[in-house]
Amino acid sequence: MGNSSRLNHRYRGYLSKPILYPLIAVFFIFGGSFIVLFSWHLSNSIDSEISHQMVELEGIYRADVEDDARHMIVETHGFKNIPGLKEALKNRDQEQLLALSASFYQRLSHHLHITHLYFTGPDRINLLRVHEPSRYGDRIDRYTTLKAEESKKVSYGLELGALGTFTLRVVMPWYEGDTLIGFIEIGEEIDHITQKIRNLLDVDAKVFINKKVLNREEWQSGMAMLGRDYNWDRFPNHIYVSHEQKEEPYFFDEITKHLFASTPLIEKHVIDISTPPKHIKAAFMPLYDVQDRRVGELLISVDVTRWLNNVYFSILLSIGIAVLANILLISLFIRIARRTEDELNDAHQMLTNEADVRTRLQTMHIEELEAKNRTLELTQNRLGEREGQLSRAQHMAHMGSWEWDFENDIVSCSDETRTILGLSCNFDTCQIEDINLHVHKDDRENIRRALTKAINDGKPFDQEYRIVRPDGSIRLIHGQAELASNHSSDGTTRLFGTMHDLTEQKHSEEINRHLGNILDNASNEIILFSADSKIILQANHTAQQHLNYSETELYSQTLFDILKFDEKHFDQSVAPLDNRNSHEIHIEAELQPKDAAPYPVELRIQKSHYHSEPVYIALALDISEKQAQQQELVHQGLHDPLTKLPNRLQLTKQTLGAIKSAQITESSVVLVLININRFQEINDTLGHNNGDQILLQYAKRVQTIM
Repeated sequence: MGNSSRLNHRYRGYLSKPILYPLIAVFFIFGGSFIVLFSWHLSNSIDSEISHQMVELEGIYRADVEDDARHMIVETHGFKNIPGLKEALKNRDQEQLLALSASFYQRLSHHLHITHLYFTGPDRINLLRVHEPSRYGDRIDRYTTLKAEESKKVSYGLELGALGTFTLRVVMPWYEGDTLIGFIEIGEEIDHITQKIRNLLDVDAKVFINKKVLNREEWQSGMAMLGRDYNWDRFPNHIYVSHEQKEEPYFFDEITKHLFASTPLIEKHVIDISTPPKHIKAAFMPLYDVQDRRVGELLISVDVTRWLNNVYFSILLSIGIAVLANILLISLFIRIARRTEDELNDAHQMLTNEADVRTRLQTMHIEELEAKNRTLELTQNRLGEREGQLSRAQHMAHMGSWEWDFENDIVSCSDETRTILGLSCNFDTCQIEDINLHVHKDDRENIRRALTKAINDGKPFDQEYRIVRPDGSIRLIHGQAELASNHSSDGTTRLFGTMHDLTEQKHSEEINRHLGNILDNASNEIILFSADSKIILQANHTAQQHLNYSETELYSQTLFDILKFDEKHFDQSVAPLDNRNSHEIHIEAELQPKDAAPYPVELRIQKSHYHSEPVYIALALDISEKQAQQQELVHQGLHDPLTKLPNRLQLTKQTLGAIKSAQITESSVVLVLININRFQEINDTLGHNNGDQILLQYAKRVQTIM
């Protein structure tokens, strides 16, 4: 009773412990990884969006500056249309200048945010500041004024003021003829552009100016006069240009950390300027003046607090739902696991009882099998003797046998079959694909189709095909096979076949058939030679006659004993035949008869693949007449048909060759030109035939002199 109770609890905790605890661990690891990855992705997304806004902001900033500059240039030219203004500028009449330009300045200030209007003499001494009439008489040496004086054209650009403010200035030189009578300068502070950026993109923009481009005393006195914060030492290398009386406390605390850092400011690199409960993302944009100097930084900051709070709330809600769902799933799993463990305990008890019964039955079967094994040993001895006799008979006939259990894809081969295939005798069985690999690649598909047809349709397999041994030699095989008439004792269907090596027989028949046709019908030289050693194997009667060799002498020669051709070049020429990229190749060479002059031939060479040793078959065509015709055509192309002297083409060719040789040897070349006087009159009065006779006489005289 105690043993039965212990077995009933054998699988208690078998499923729940090894699966439940890892499942809980995976849940927490996955959840934690999800939170970390999501936070990382969220931070990267915010940084990417801030960087994108920086690109847009920089474009808006530059576009607004250029747009304001265009309008200011147009308005500057409008001053020329004010009656009497030019005479007032020439006469340096301050009261008249102020009276004529005051209303125009008010309109520009209202519509274009113009904050400065200067009238300056040709010596760059200020005559009048319309926006501040009490200040005048100082010399204007700003970059835009100097550039306008130098270029004699309108100059404009952003310039940094003493208080760290940016002013867009347009300076127009006013000429009367070629005489400079003075300068008109208008300017606007660009605070309205930064304010437009704040409103348009819902960002906060703050300006930091490099201390190197400012005068500390002037800046501090100006800030004190305006009643603004003028703490020069707040930041290490920059001053903050404030346009508000008060700033958020968190701003100065956080930005000080980044500006005090030893690393330089990085353009468009997103940084965190955050203090609870606010989350701020910010980036720096460089500020350049008209001289392309980097004079400060524009800090763009975005408050992402609300968006992040919404996202974090969604994450926490999702985590809570996931935890609740997982608790329910784990509870369900525990219940199912307990039920499965009880069923395993019951099954184990049942299997234990069945095992006792099977043990008794196995003892009885073992005794019966031992008796049958003794009978099988006697039978196997008799089969071994018969297999030895069959193997000797197959070896004598060059015929092997095989048996394919294609349901299990196992092939059993006889010793002679393995000998024909050139395989090792260390194994008795293999797979059909192992044997199929030895079938020649050009015959492989036909054999597949024939075997498939024999298996599916029950028709006998009867094919001739080639195999390739591991050493590369090719054998011609006659194969036969058919399905077993009934199933074997183990219930599988088998295919029985034989493999007869016909290589030697087919080799002899092939050579005899080829040579018989060649030697009986050919009128040209036909030569059969080995592809490897190049030894001549056969030649027709015509070849023996033309080459002056007897049959015995010719068969002791190699191809290059009778052919004047480079052996290496020959191997390269016949390579397409070896690769089966070409069926026939043509080579021009010379055949060397015995004790006679060589004569040119065109060799047409093919390769026979149906021999144990590859051979080439060469057909030689005499091309002596063809070459003579070609030489005659070349001679006619380079000589005059009447005088037989070299023509103009030959003259040009030889002259260029002589000049080239003279250049190499640093010698001289002399070209003599001979003209026949009044030759045209001879052709016109006596006829062209008489003119030709005169040309022939001159040709003979020239040849005699030469």
